[in-house]
Amino acid sequence: METPDGTVALPPSLVNYEEMPASHPKVLTFDAKWAEESEAYRSTPTVCPAPVEPGLIRRIQGLALEAYSALGCRSYARVDFREDREGNLQILEVNPNPDFSPSAGLAKQAKAHGWEYAELTLRVLAAAEVNEPWT
Repeated sequence: METPDGTVALPPSLVNYEEMPASHPKVLTFDAKWAEESEAYRSTPTVCPAPVEPGLIRRIQGLALEAYSALGCRSYARVDFREDREGNLQILEVNPNPDFSPSAGLAKQAKAHGWEYAELTLRVLAAAEVNEPWT
């Protein structure tokens, strides 16, 4: 997220797969993301901030900022990770236009950072005003 003081990595979220049935792959499918009536949706709550040690949070945020910069993202973006069994972080996706709704991950992360949704919205608009338009 761009701010007047520079780009900030908001607190990371964690998708909790502990309640996911063994027969379902541990991936965030369409149903898990959007079908509120589905077992997959109910079995994959998002926890924010992620309940992980501070060192891992710093690694996640550092890599997220590097990916954001390397790909030329502007205003805001979301970087998705997976951690393997050896503790290596793998970037799955950089989304330069993640869901901006009040119940989405970006809003949850902003709230964990201390910004209510209205403030997040104003910050996104302020960042858009100072960035050059895409050509």
